[in-house]
Amino acid sequence: MKKGIISVLVDRLNACVFWKSRDDCRWVKELLLLYYDKIDWKYLENRCREEGMIDELLKIREDVEEILNEVGRSNERKE
Repeated sequence: MKKGIISVLVDRLNACVFWKSRDDCRWVKELLLLYYDKIDWKYLENRCREEGMIDELLKIREDVEEILNEVGRSNERKE
């Protein structure tokens, strides 16, 4: 996946974590739902680790995976 969506995810996740913006947390979740199987997870996780947001990313990813499992959509990640 192009790095553009990663940049948007990182930006929104920053607002979610550091500004405590619930709207931005929701946007992260929605974007992850839409692009789950196209995301370069290693790259995203590394960026979030560097910026101190890995815990929130992992929490939101867990929520997203539950939703994907409930609707029967694959949640296979690109590593």
